[in-house]
Amino acid sequence: MLQAYCVKCKTQREMQNPQPMFNARGAAYTQGTCAVCGTKMTRWGATELHAAVGDGAREREGERAREREGERARERESERAREREIAGAET
Repeated sequence: MLQAYCVKCKTQREMQNPQPMFNARGAAYTQGTCAVCGTKMTRWGATELHAAVGDGAREREGERAREREGERARERESERAREREIAGAET
């Protein structure tokens, strides 16, 4: 089993249901839950789980993260446009 630091228990704990992931920049990390308290845990760096998914997963995960960031940027811009419309209507 994979171990990671649990910030709630404040010690190294076994990680349940570890999932290999990659952030938008392609850095490997593993996410799971603490076996004792159930808190979400993250362990940065490649693990043996990442070897099983291969490099194609890194690229796909990075693309998905960039798409989500693009969606968030579009939502922020539309929110700003709505605020400008409201401010213009008040004057």
